[in-house]
Amino acid sequence: MAMTPPSAPTPPPISARASKPILTSSNYLSVASHYDRLLSEHYTWMFGGYETKLAQNRCILLRHLPATVAPDTVAVDLGCGPGFQTIPLLELGYKVVAVDASVGMLEELGDEIKTLGIDEKRVRTVEGDLLNFREQIDDGAAGCVVCMGDTPTHLASLEEVREMIRDAHAALRPHGRLILQFRDLTHPLEGTDRFVPVRSDAMTVFTCFLEWERQRDDGAAVEEDGSGARIRVHDLVHIKKGNGTWELCKSWYYKLAMSREWVGQTVKEAGFRVEYGETEHGMELVVGIKEAQ
Repeated sequence: MAMTPPSAPTPPPISARASKPILTSSNYLSVASHYDRLLSEHYTWMFGGYETKLAQNRCILLRHLPATVAPDTVAVDLGCGPGFQTIPLLELGYKVVAVDASVGMLEELGDEIKTLGIDEKRVRTVEGDLLNFREQIDDGAAGCVVCMGDTPTHLASLEEVREMIRDAHAALRPHGRLILQFRDLTHPLEGTDRFVPVRSDAMTVFTCFLEWERQRDDGAAVEEDGSGARIRVHDLVHIKKGNGTWELCKSWYYKLAMSREWVGQTVKEAGFRVEYGETEHGMELVVGIKEAQ
C-alpha cells in the first residue's frame, strides 16, 4: 500500500532524536491498511459524531492533566485519529505532535483544524507508528503523552507495549503525564456474544466480530491473566445503496489483550507513579506521572 505522508504545517519547536533507531510495530502496516481500506471512512460516525467524542475526551483530559500549561509545552498524541484528543490538548494550551498510521485520519484532523481556525503552526502531524514517536521530540521535552481510544491494543505484543511506555517516560519532562485508554480484552466472549453491534442508522449497519486466539504462533508472551493474547477483529459494515440494495464492506486486523492490572504494573515498572481513572464506555484508563529526579 502506498503510504504518502500528508503535507504538514510548520512544526512547533521540537528537535528530532537522530540517535534512536526507528522501530515499527509488526502490526503497523495491517492497522494502517485496515483504517484506510474501511474504518477511517466510518470512524467519526461510529462514535456518534465528532462533537460527541470530542466532549468525552475533553472531560477526561481536563480531569487528568494540569489546569494550566506553560507556553510552548508539547503534547504527543499517539493514534490521534481525526483529533478527538488533539483538539482538547490544543484548547488546553499545548502544542501537539499528532501521530497516526492512517492517512485518512490525519487528513480529517487537518480539515478540523482549519474549520476551527486553529493556528496550524501549533500542530505537527506525523504519519507513523506508536514505536517511533521519539524521532519527533527530544527526551524530557513533552508535558504529556496520550494514547487513547483503544489505540494501545494496536501494538502486536506486550513487549511492544513496554517499549512504548518506556519511550513515553524518556520523552516526558518531570511531572509529565502518560495517559493510556484501552479496552480490557482478556475475557474472551463465546458463541454469538462475539458479534458486537457498533452503530446503525437508516443507511449503515456496523457490526464487529471478535475471534480470540488462545495460543500465539509467533512466540510472543501471554500472561496468566490473558494479557498478550491476540484478538482478530472483523469489522463488517453494511451500506444501503441508492437502489435499495445493501453492500457489505469488510476488513480485519489484530488487537492485543491487556488487563488494567498488567498495564498499571508495567507503567509502574517504567518509573511512573500510577493512578487509575474510572472505566467509561468500556474503556480502562491508566495514568502515569513521571516523578521529579
